[in-house]
Order: sequence, then structure tokens, then C-alpha cells
Amino acid sequence: MKTYVADAVTFLYYLFDKLPINSDKAFREAELGEAVIYLPTIAAAELFYLFDSKKWSEKQVEMRTVMEETLSYLYYPFNKEVIA
Repeated sequence: MKTYVADAVTFLYYLFDKLPINSDKAFREAELGEAVIYLPTIAAAELFYLFDSKKWSEKQVEMRTVMEETLSYLYYPFNKEVIA
């Protein structure tokens, strides 16, 4: 199974359906259960801050739903082991 790591901008573009073709392919693979996409928690925090500041509550709900209901999208912890 393929594994990808998304940054905040990539995941934001995914939520707005504005990804370039190659990136979109990776997310479609994840939607089909053929790949896993990790979203680092620091990137998720950036997105939640952006959603709050822009008052995009619907995108915040959409992101939470995607992350909670899709087994192919997983948070990746930002901790001292990762930093090391």
C-alpha cells in the first residue's frame, strides 16, 4: 500500500477540490483504500486556525469528518520522537 504525507496547503486544496493532477491521484488512491495519507498534527493545527480565522466552519467540519470517517487519512503525531 502506498503512503503519502500531506502538508496543510495540500490538504486545504483537497478540501476545496483544487489539487493538481498528480496530487489529486494520491488522494483518490486513498479514497479507494489503495493508499494512506498522513496529515501531521502541526499541519492540522494550521488548518484549524485558518478555518477559525476565515470563519470557514463548514471546511472545519468537512476536515474532521474526512479524518474521522476515512481509514486512509490519519493524523501523524508531532512529538519529540518525530523531531528527533
